[in-house]
This record gives sequence, structure tokens and C-alpha cells, in this order.
Amino acid sequence: MAKLQQATTDPATGRDEQPTQQQPTVDRVAKTKAPKPRHDVGLAWLVLLGLLILAALPMLIDVNTPGVWTEQEALSVAISAETMQRKAPIADGETSLQNWTPVYQGESRWDLPPGGTWVHLLMYAGISADPLSVEDPNDMQWVIRARLGAVVMALLFVAAVFWAGYSIGGLPTGAISALVAMTTPLLIGFGRHANPHIAASAWSALSIAGALWAMRPLRTSPSLIRQLLGWITCGIGLGLATLTLGPVAIPGTLLCTVVLAMCCPRRIGHIMGLIASTALAVLLLMPWAMHVHGHDPEVYQKWLDQLKPDFGQAGWGETFSRAGWRFSLAAAISGLWLVWLVPALIQPFSTSTGSARRRLMLGWGWLVCAMLLVAFAPGDTKLSGLLIAIAPASVAIGLVIRQFHDLSAEGRHARLWLTGKWLTCGSMLVLAIALPLTGYLLNHQPQAVQWLPSSEHSLLATMHWSFWAGAAAALLLASALATRFALHNHPGRTSACLAVWMLILLGLAAIPMSRSERLNTPQDAPPNITRSARL
Repeated sequence: MAKLQQATTDPATGRDEQPTQQQPTVDRVAKTKAPKPRHDVGLAWLVLLGLLILAALPMLIDVNTPGVWTEQEALSVAISAETMQRKAPIADGETSLQNWTPVYQGESRWDLPPGGTWVHLLMYAGISADPLSVEDPNDMQWVIRARLGAVVMALLFVAAVFWAGYSIGGLPTGAISALVAMTTPLLIGFGRHANPHIAASAWSALSIAGALWAMRPLRTSPSLIRQLLGWITCGIGLGLATLTLGPVAIPGTLLCTVVLAMCCPRRIGHIMGLIASTALAVLLLMPWAMHVHGHDPEVYQKWLDQLKPDFGQAGWGETFSRAGWRFSLAAAISGLWLVWLVPALIQPFSTSTGSARRRLMLGWGWLVCAMLLVAFAPGDTKLSGLLIAIAPASVAIGLVIRQFHDLSAEGRHARLWLTGKWLTCGSMLVLAIALPLTGYLLNHQPQAVQWLPSSEHSLLATMHWSFWAGAAAALLLASALATRFALHNHPGRTSACLAVWMLILLGLAAIPMSRSERLNTPQDAPPNITRSARL
């Protein structure tokens, strides 16, 4: 028998190419079809459009129903409303930055990053400020349009995650990554809430996605036009993220991009491109920085104070305790995607990964960098601080599910996949019954669920029993489909069913929650903007 040629590795897919000579047959039938390489950009745009339509559904359900129920939202809407009303009498053609400076309680606030207010002003276009009262910033005309601005920025976040996953692993990875991001409860919650954090996270994710597009990791060198467009997008995203949230947006964007560049070949060229993007971001920030400096030269110190670590004040013990609490909180609000977050951290070091390890390491390095930034960020623990980890977690999960799919196509099934699929399907089936049943009991038999923590205001509005029965039926159907695909070892289809399950759950949960007494208890903006309220 002639000797077999040695297999080579395709750097684009990370899979082993088969030698040209005849191979011995293997008595093993693959459970999954091998993914076909696709280079149709039009198909990618169609897939992205479909994903964005699905992502918008749970964010738009009853978005106009709950009142302003958090201090952060009340503050954000109040600032935008006052800024809009002062801007309304300005003559057309006036371009002074003074007209775009955030206003609160009749005073210009130079210390507030203006990007979030500017997003709201764009959404307020067409509203006449005359009939509305500054003393009533909770007027739903302001609130609804501000929330629609948050929905737009959340969709931009999903698109950026799709772009990042597509740049690393192609269309399947991009689609799965976007499915993970758009079904994360934290992103859905901030997408229904008028605040600047979702806008800053979207610009930051877009910046990193542009950098990945320019780097074209693990493939042949990109064209000059591609590098130019990618690094320009990276710089614009970095500048807009800084304008929206202040200097605190810089470390999370730059450090994660540096880590990704170090995981790719041609590192020197990538670092030079990142330096050029940073220079572009500085140019974008310069007009606003000079405008602020002319009115309040001390504002830079207030911005830099946000970046100072508080190890000396809190102590190392308290710092690590706070980091552990943040990890636990992130795990709790990630939903059932937590089952696949663990393989995303472990699979790159598995022997079954082989030549795809470099691709998986891109998601792993990005995720670990983001997790460390979240864990040791200065200040109190806030849900908004966890947004930085959604994009890398989504891409890392998309990459590992794609790897499981490739292995199953070859008739090999990773142990992490075999374990995770049963944990996922079992949890889906149990929760499909337990969650609607708990909601029904809270509405109609509250004495049966006295083990739940009590609250002065109910978190769920009273719904008819048929609502909870329909929710259970829809969730059970998605669970059954996921179980069927898991039995036949289809990782991609199983994860898609999990995403549909999460969409159903979050969309249906939005109805009784948005109509509940707790979310319709008005919250006023604070009289003074503290560091906690601002961030």
C-alpha cells in the first residue's frame, strides 16, 4: 500500500485538509454535515437582517408601557429633555457646540459625556419642545423616543458582534455569536432602558469589530482598502464610545484590541493600525475637548478620577471579594448560555481541538481580558459594568459551538459537547414548566410561593391563566426541538433552538413585567448628579 501524504492545515478554517491520494475508509458515520465554505457577502447581509429583526422583538414588546422606574433612566431623560428644549429656539444653521452641551436643572454640565444625550436628541427630532414642561421629564413622549434610541444602539451592538464573529470564523460563527448576544438577558434589559451605557457598549463593540475586520485573523493578508476601512471604523467607534461614557470606555476597547492583535500574525502591522485608529479617535474628540476646556479647565481631573484604581481605599481583600461577586452576578444573568461559557474557556486547551486552537484562542483571549477588566474595575458593582463582557462571551461561545460542529461533522464528539448538550436540554425542559408555573402561582396562588422574597410592589402584572399555559407550550416546543437536534449531535441547530427558547422567554416575560406595579412606580431624577448616578 502506498504511503499516505501528510495532511495540511487550512489557516482560514483551522481544519485539516485531506491529502489527494486515496484514504482508507473509516467505519464511522458522521452525525452532522460538514459546513460548506461560503463567500457570499449578500447572504451574510440577509442573515444579519433577519437576526436584527428577531433581536428587536423582545426589546419592542410593551416598550411604551413601564414608566421611568430607575434613577439612571430618569436622569438620562431629564438631561436630554432639557438640552432639547434649550436647543429648540436656536436658529437653523447654528453649529456651535454650546447648543449640544448637556443641560441639567438649567445649567450646562461640562463634566457629562455628551454622546448619550446626542443619541436622544437625534431620536427627539420632530418633537416640539414648547408644549412640554422641563419640570416633567418623565413625559412619555421623551421616554419612548429615548428608549427607541436604546433599541437602535442594542441592534448596533448585535451587528457588531456578528461582524466580529464573521471576521474570525466566517458566517456560521458570526450568526451563532449574534444569536448569543441578542438573547442575553442583560442586553435585552439595557436595550429597553434609556441610558448611555448601551450606546457606549455598542460603539466599543463596533470599534473592536472594525479592528478584527482590518486584521483578518488567521487568513491571508487583507487588502489595503480593507485595512483602511477597518481601522477607520475602529477609530470612530473608540472616539464615539469615549464621547458617550467618558475615559472609562478607553481601557476596555484598547486593551481588548491589543490582546486580539497579539493573538494574530503580523502583530507589528496591527499595532501600527491601532495607533493610527487611536490618533483618529483623538482627532474626533479634540473639538469637544477644546470646547469643554474653554469653559471648565478642571473637568479633565474629574474624568481621570474615574480611571483611578481604588486598591488603597478598598483593600486587596475587599477588591477580590468584589471581583468574585461580579463573576457570580455575570454568571447569574447570562441565562442558559452559561453552560457553553465554560467550554469556551476550556476547549482551546483540549487535545481534540488540534489545528483550530489558534482560532479559539482569539475568543478566549478577548473574553479573559474583558473578564479581568470587569472584575477589577474601580467603583461599585453595577450591572452596566458587565456589558463589556457580552461581546467577547458571545464570540467565544460562537467559536466553540462552531468547533463542536466541525468535530461532529467528522464523527467525533467532544466530551464538553456531550456533557453540555444534556445540561442545556435538561435545563430547558425543567424551566419550560417551572417558570410559567411560578408566574401563574404568583398571580393566582401567592400563598403557594411564600419561599420567594417578598416585595412591597409586585414584579409581575396579573395575567390570565391562558397566557402562562401558552408560554409553557411555546417553551416546551423549543425545548423538544433542541433535544431532538442534540440527540443527533447537531451543535449549531441545538444552539439555535436555545436562542429561540431564550427569545420566547424574554419576550413573554417582558409583558407582565412591564405592566407590573414595581416598574410603573415613578422614579424622579436626583437633584445632584453624583458619580454613582452618572456612571
